[in-house]
Amino acid sequence: MSMAWVFAEYGLADGTMSVAGRGAMGRVWRLDSGGRSYAMKEFFWAGLDERAVHEEAALRDRAVELGLRAPLNLPTTSGRYLAERDGVQVRLYSWADGVPGSPAGAEEVGTVLGTLHATALATERPVDPWYDRVAAPGRWSEIPEAAPYEERLAELAALVRPADPGRARLCHLDMKQSNLMRAPDGGLVVLDWDNAGPGVPEQELAGTLLRWHHHDGEVDGGGVKATVAAYRRACGLEPPGGLGAFSMEVAVLLNYLDAQARLAADEGAEPEHRRFAVDAVADVLAKLPTMEAFERVLDAAAQHAGPPLRRGLRPGR
Repeated sequence: MSMAWVFAEYGLADGTMSVAGRGAMGRVWRLDSGGRSYAMKEFFWAGLDERAVHEEAALRDRAVELGLRAPLNLPTTSGRYLAERDGVQVRLYSWADGVPGSPAGAEEVGTVLGTLHATALATERPVDPWYDRVAAPGRWSEIPEAAPYEERLAELAALVRPADPGRARLCHLDMKQSNLMRAPDGGLVVLDWDNAGPGVPEQELAGTLLRWHHHDGEVDGGGVKATVAAYRRACGLEPPGGLGAFSMEVAVLLNYLDAQARLAADEGAEPEHRRFAVDAVADVLAKLPTMEAFERVLDAAAQHAGPPLRRGLRPGR
């Protein structure tokens, strides 16, 4: 379908648009209008909530006040962030240029995540089940590709527990290398805030340590320690203290596997989405973490050096 209606919805002069990329949940377009560039995200499945988007924008704005960089959320002419037509929801952001092949370092990601958690923004919304519930154990036997991994999947699923609502704060919830972009001036820009919502900071830290420092079955202990030290300097919170800290990361991993497996098997789904899902299932299964990896991350995190430089965590504005 044509997306040209977006220009009018966001008060932009007519211009050009081209696809800049895609992920599991949406496609990113570059819009050029009136001498400026914008990023528009087209969500494959509707259902986003305006109130949740406003909380996400508040988290982004507070994090920027504390020193992070992130694209600006741009409203429609009616003051909403979400625009919708014919069942398609979109959002618009300022465009940010990046330098390919310049990943964030261990200390940098610790500083970014620590600054995000220093916002300490509370929310009345509960943690979404995507982050603290998983499918029944029998589900994995229904996925043909998962058959060789059933035992490990069951072991991982046993780690998932409902999040403590008293510990939940607004979190980014999608902290990965592709969402920290190196700007031309060398700084980092935090991208893809669309998942932001209630989460437990300790669990987001544990998941980030695993994503950054666990590759091909090996854990970079020095990297873990550097990230934790920078994180504590930024927000003062303690490192993860037990296997339960990986509950959210495991829930996301298994729920993503479940969702992509269902999509891959859906003969009525668009071919583009099915192809993406088939590749995603194979990728997740090939990179399943082990309990040993969790333990090694925890051991390294406990050895971090240096006292925290507390930024006065308190309920955010």
